[in-house]
Order: sequence, then C-alpha cells, then structure tokens
Amino acid sequence: MRDLAAQVTSSLLRFPEVTVDALGEDEVTLDSVLHGKFTVGRSGLAWLACGPQLEVVHAVTGERFSAYRFSGVTEHPPTILAVRDFSWLKRSGLLVGLEEDEGSMLCLYDLGISRVVKAVVMPGRITAIEPLVSYGGASTSTQHLHQSLRWFFGVAAVVTDVGHVLLVDLCLDDLSCTQSELEASDLEVVNKSPSEIPRLREGVTQQGRHLCLQLCSPTGTGATALQYIHRTNQLAVGFSDGYLQLWNMKTLKKEYHSQLEGGRVPVYAFTFQEPENDPRNCCYLWAVQSAQDHEGDVVSLHLLQLAFGERKCLTSGKILYEGLEYCEERYSQDLNGTRVSSESSGHQHSAAQLPNHREVPAPPRPRRQHERSGFT
Repeated sequence: MRDLAAQVTSSLLRFPEVTVDALGEDEVTLDSVLHGKFTVGRSGLAWLACGPQLEVVHAVTGERFSAYRFSGVTEHPPTILAVRDFSWLKRSGLLVGLEEDEGSMLCLYDLGISRVVKAVVMPGRITAIEPLVSYGGASTSTQHLHQSLRWFFGVAAVVTDVGHVLLVDLCLDDLSCTQSELEASDLEVVNKSPSEIPRLREGVTQQGRHLCLQLCSPTGTGATALQYIHRTNQLAVGFSDGYLQLWNMKTLKKEYHSQLEGGRVPVYAFTFQEPENDPRNCCYLWAVQSAQDHEGDVVSLHLLQLAFGERKCLTSGKILYEGLEYCEERYSQDLNGTRVSSESSGHQHSAAQLPNHREVPAPPRPRRQHERSGFT
C-alpha cells in the first residue's frame, strides 16, 4: 500500500466564477460552512453548499449544472444542513435538509428545473438524509419493505440532533401541484398498524400533510450518521455517543444496538463491503468515529462482521441477506492526526500515521441479537 502511486493526475478543477461568487457571499457569516460531495451513480455531478446557496456542477468539467438560493419566512436566510442525491420517475434531484429560525424542513429539489417541488416541516435539526425507495404501492418491487411503508410513495429516512429516526412519505404519487420551501407541508407522525395506514394516509394527504413513521423517539442524543444497506435491507444509524443501531426495514425492528470500541466518540460515516467468494452468509460494515479535542483530530475505523441465516438471489438478480444471526466488531484502526502548521497560508493541515491495528477474536459460536423494539 505504501508504494502505490497515481497513474494519472489532473490539474486543479476551477469552478465557474458565478459559482464561486454565489458561494462566497455567505462565507463571511461565521455559521456558514462550505461543504459538498459527489453524487452517487453515473450522473457525474457534485454539489456544493454554503448558507442558503446550493450549487451543482459537473464533476469532470466543473461547469455549472444547477443553482438555487433557498428563501426563509423571516429576514434571516435558511442554512443547508444536509444533501442527498435522489432520482424518481426518470427525474434527478436532491433531498435537502434546511434549518431556519422556526425549525427544519426536508425539501425535494428537481435538478431539471432548478426548483423545489416538495417541502415538509421536520422536528429537530436534520443531521442526515437517506432515501430508501422512490416508488410505492403493493407491488413486487416493495416486497422487501414493511407493510406500512408499502403504502408510501417514495420513502426517505431522516435523523436529527436530538435522536429522531424518521421514515417520511414523500408523496411522489401526487406531483400535481408543486410547492416551495415557503409553502412547506406539515408532518403527521404515526405509530399505527398497517391496516390503518391506507385510510389514514388518504385523509392526511387530502389535508396537505405527509405521513411519517417514527422508529426511534428522541432521547437527546444526536444521530450523526445514516445509511441504507440495500443488500441487507437494513438502516444503519450512528449516534454522537458512539452507539450503532441496525433497523430491519421488513419488520421495522431494531436488530442490533451496541457501542463501538472507540467509546463515546460520534459515528460519522458507514460503508458496506461484501466478500467476493466467502461460502458463509457474511458481509461487513465499516464505521468511522471522529471527533476533535485539545490534542487534535481523533479518528478511528471499525469493521463489523454481519452473519445471516440466508443469502437469497432475487428474480431481479440482486442479492439479499436475511435473518441476522450476529454482528461483531472484528477489527479497529486508530488514525492519529498530527497537526502541522503552514506559515505561508495561515491554515492548519493534518497528517495521519497508522499504528498497529487491533483484531477482535471471533466468538465461539454465532449468537442472535434479540431486540423487541419496533413495529408490529
């Protein structure tokens, strides 16, 4: 690994002046932080956000693709908290979490027309957004979801700074009238049996509201990471106290809940990994813990092994793991950051060294995690 070198490197990619100027307007505000990410898939796009300004550019050419400045109901403009790419009905867009004086909201932004088409008020301060599906109805394509979710049309998971874990109905079966962030709909949080959802949804949507299932009530501990794992049909949620939860989207039950070896350090990212030729029904989930203290950055990587009772090959050709038997942390790696001062730029740079890793021995036999929380 130490001898690897890039075969081809490009020059720095310059963004259009109009993009730089639009984002720079809010850099003078202490609360406005420039952040961005590449979109998932083949779109070849990247988004950048600072304060209320959203910029979408081509990742290869740097050309501006779409732009929007969010408005608020008060004199203070909203702040973009989280962004996630999302496609529906042959349209491409972004799910955007906003914060304004009166609270947070979830917006669906259409890249094709550069405007908001859906907006719904959310409790708490949004920390992460993750789409589950962009369709709905009782069809074969939704058989992997809980019966309650199959009545929704488009589902997005949203977590907040006080611990909400919400599954929101995006109501993509009704695009007859678009709305802006100034006309956001209210949210109807429910915990009903699947048989009551159709009737309840019909009444709620007629009143212009969105249904929402609450997996986890707010505890005051912030949720800091979120990822839907398609191969296992699980929603992974990380918290600021170092705990990790795995929720089964078929049963809406919590299958795993434990603190990572890094202790009370926020979980900030996940990535799923599947072995190429393991005869066992196993796969892996990487979790990243990160925080800052007086000595610098604290970052650690944790590899969890997930063992399942069954590995199915669906008619669509996709692989699905079912029946979680155990989840164990197998490996952890600390990344110790050493700050190096740069006098020429006045900024602080970070360098990392890799010490010896720690391996956790395998248990003598698989153990099933028993959790009773969830929907019936």
